[in-house]
Amino acid sequence: MAAYKSKLLSLVIVLSGCAAYQKVPIDGKTAAALKGQTITYTARKMPNFELYTASNNGQGAFQELARISEGNEVVAKNGIADPTAAVAMGVLKALENSRGARPATSPVALEGADDVSRVAALAGTTARFVVDVKTIKWNANWSTPFGWTSGYRILYLAGARLLDVQTKAVVAEGGCKYFPEAGANDPKYDELLANGAERLKQEMGKAVAECLSQLRSEMLSLPGTPP
Repeated sequence: MAAYKSKLLSLVIVLSGCAAYQKVPIDGKTAAALKGQTITYTARKMPNFELYTASNNGQGAFQELARISEGNEVVAKNGIADPTAAVAMGVLKALENSRGARPATSPVALEGADDVSRVAALAGTTARFVVDVKTIKWNANWSTPFGWTSGYRILYLAGARLLDVQTKAVVAEGGCKYFPEAGANDPKYDELLANGAERLKQEMGKAVAECLSQLRSEMLSLPGTPP
């Protein structure tokens, strides 16, 4: 549990260039063992989305709560899909198509502690393997520091692991980051949220696709782009 949290925390540090998350690609033995085995994924509570504005920009707890409140309101109002679930299902689909795993009929509802033994116990006999994806951070922030009038960029950081329920072990692990370079076409606040937050949904679609590409390559040892 502590080791997993430490690895996930290092994903955040990637942004500053101080460190990188640990990559544990799937090995041949596990890849072969997946064939014909039932695999499921964890369903976590939708993570908080932070939306930066001129009124909530700051480092204090109050400012953070304001960003979360505004961000979650935008997500709920516009029906923005949970990126965690989309990434988890994408990883599961990749293992079904490439390794012959058989998807379970329902996910494992996971709240609270996420140590391997607990996840294995929740999965019970419904699946031999579990895909567990955890969003570390996602937000919409200005493209330039303190640029209230500049465009917005999306940040998405996540960690993923593949658990063997039978042995209660993490057999593959990785992480992903989506944070595009600032550009002249970055949407302003009104553009980001116009038409039911259509642009924000597009950006989150790109984030999920990029995350899956990285996980396919670094964690699953598959071509980054799905066939």
